[in-house]
Amino acid sequence: MPETVSDMLYLTSGEKPSKKEDRYLIKILANGFTYRETQEAKNLKLHELAEIYHQDPAYIGAQIRLTFLAPDIIEAILRGAQPKTPFRANESPCSHDV
Repeated sequence: MPETVSDMLYLTSGEKPSKKEDRYLIKILANGFTYRETQEAKNLKLHELAEIYHQDPAYIGAQIRLTFLAPDIIEAILRGAQPKTPFRANESPCSHDV
């Protein structure tokens, strides 16, 4: 298991982190994997996990949900290739003006 965000970036992409990656987003994603791994290893409920990390269960749950993103999306985040402005599932990044 990588010990730092930089280790996680290097192991995943095989290259040094770029200057444009979103460190905050990467940190949240790394936390999500840590929380998920702890939860699965100790067979904890979300509220028990939240007590261990002194966080709100909803906050931890949101970070854990990020770990279920498609691998190519996670890799794009680690490379810094994610879109600058996210869009919701019911919104489209394309224009429908015809």
